[in-house]
Amino acid sequence: MQYLLRQEGTPMHDEFDLIIGVTALANEMILVTDNVKDFRHLKNLKLENWTQKK
Repeated sequence: MQYLLRQEGTPMHDEFDLIIGVTALANEMILVTDNVKDFRHLKNLKLENWTQKK
């Protein structure tokens, strides 16, 4: 996944975030985080920010 992101010019700089995001993708889970911007490059990853007011 890191290779593909680099090819697109949008690498993730934190390997732990990459592992968390790919795990959520592989298990078809929603990732709940206040750090949405670091995961925006992972296509088809479902994100929710529970700290953001609607």
